[in-house]
Amino acid sequence: MLASGLAAGQGSSPNPNAVEAIAMAYAETGQFDEAARWQSEAVAIASRGGRPDLADEILHKVSTPTLLIVGGVDHGVIELNERALSRLKGPKALEIIPGASHLFPEPGALEAVIDHAARWFARHLAVRLPQAGSRG
Repeated sequence: MLASGLAAGQGSSPNPNAVEAIAMAYAETGQFDEAARWQSEAVAIASRGGRPDLADEILHKVSTPTLLIVGGVDHGVIELNERALSRLKGPKALEIIPGASHLFPEPGALEAVIDHAARWFARHLAVRLPQAGSRG
């Protein structure tokens, strides 16, 4: 799971119980409703080239930290994500990958998505993961 990979990359190992308790959502089209329902357990959301506008009626309920990632030449989807961003509560950001299209097939595009998402999850996981040696 990403939580384990991030912790391992930082040279520490999270408490296995804490990792099991963390619910992370990789939000693609239509999964923002799940984030709204599970936000007390969800740590962070990253949406790559998604269509959050399809969940417009519940976006105002999502307070989980949310990162929207869109290709720089994915015209129309950029604007949809900008509008969705304004409806989200809580920490939020929009990253536009220059030169990338909807499915990010361009050289380096998916690597940029992974980098942005990994940094987003690391920032928001750090808030919830217990310190090494702590109980609970």
